[in-house]
Amino acid sequence: MSGEVSDNNEGTGTNGVPDAPMRRSLRDRMADASSRSRSSLAENYVGDSTSLTSTSLNAITSLSEFSQTFSVGAEGVSQTSQIAPISATISTSAPARSIDEAAALEHHLLLLADEVDPLEIEALALSIWDEARWEGAGQLHLVGEARLVGPWSIDATLRKTLKTPASLTNVWVLECPKSRRNPVDPQLAVLDEWASVFPDGVPVGLEYRILTALKRMARRLGGAVRVADSGKMIAPDPDSAVSLTVYTPRWLDPEDLLNLLKPHFPQLTDSRQIATPAPQSAQQVVQKNAAIAAEPGTIRTDIATKIAKARELAEKAAKEVGATPEVVAGYALVTPIANRSDLIIEVEPVPRPPQVLRWESWTTGVIIEYHLKWLPAGMLEPPTGVSRTARLERMRSSRDIEKVAEIIVTAVGGSVIDEDGFLVGLVDDTAIE
Repeated sequence: MSGEVSDNNEGTGTNGVPDAPMRRSLRDRMADASSRSRSSLAENYVGDSTSLTSTSLNAITSLSEFSQTFSVGAEGVSQTSQIAPISATISTSAPARSIDEAAALEHHLLLLADEVDPLEIEALALSIWDEARWEGAGQLHLVGEARLVGPWSIDATLRKTLKTPASLTNVWVLECPKSRRNPVDPQLAVLDEWASVFPDGVPVGLEYRILTALKRMARRLGGAVRVADSGKMIAPDPDSAVSLTVYTPRWLDPEDLLNLLKPHFPQLTDSRQIATPAPQSAQQVVQKNAAIAAEPGTIRTDIATKIAKARELAEKAAKEVGATPEVVAGYALVTPIANRSDLIIEVEPVPRPPQVLRWESWTTGVIIEYHLKWLPAGMLEPPTGVSRTARLERMRSSRDIEKVAEIIVTAVGGSVIDEDGFLVGLVDDTAIE
């Protein structure tokens, strides 16, 4: 898997699983977002709006026709008068070099497949940090004193030493100051992913923030992060990010969203119409759990319980201050998807957009969040198992969720964001002008 999200044609795939809606690359969506933002600042801009590696040395807030920009190419450094999107153009197409074993063992590594383009890594970095830019060929500045250097190649001998997968032969070295706290008690370390791979002290500050971001990037790009201290790897499953979120300035009432989605998902239900279950005896609970294990229910009773509890707490808090009880600002719709899963669509206004949408001009006003959350039958969180049955169910669920996201974003515009905060471009995605 690479950062370029592959195109799929709608229809029916193998095993009766409907194909996902076709996507556009993250790089294209990032270029669209940044070009729309820049258009209001530089009306006469004549640069390449599709290149994320063409950037300006001037701050985005001080763009002018007198901006001094430079290009770094085979002929050397040349000055131009046009305004470029973000910073100076730098070539990233140099062939990967073999990395020194000592350097590979000393630094944290971002491991990727050969087909991952450096521009995809840059696009993800720009999604997270304002400071992200190319400082030179193969030197991607992230934030502060942190940068990625690469790409380097590793041969079979070095892969054996590093104990890395044969498919991940493209390596980016993280240069970042180390900052650690005291080691976590071994009995507690099993509860913390980072504590388990940093037995001598968990990273904090900049190092921790960078490693957390690299893990997000690795999941999106199908890669892994190798920790220098212990030599262990964190390899998040790229298919595990199933839930999606649509951000838009447009609100749909529950009835409108129901009418929009019901032709495709006829069992879609407003969660406010789900009756809270009455108390049951222990024997009834055992019998019900056995029935759920055999045949999944169409509606999760835990959803109704959570909503009822939230309303109860809101009413109690309002009464304590003498205010009129106010129901939650948003609403939720629920529908069965795939074979044994449910989808809850949570709709509510949010105070600020995610970092990746900071260039969108419409985010200065009202922002509505349509959170599409996958709920495996009988579970409150996605399963950690990797059985063939679980993977197939997750794949079916992801395609249903993508279909819902496609329908919503076509109706209200905006952007689709994945669980790691990165853009997902759907073909029918309607841009906000």
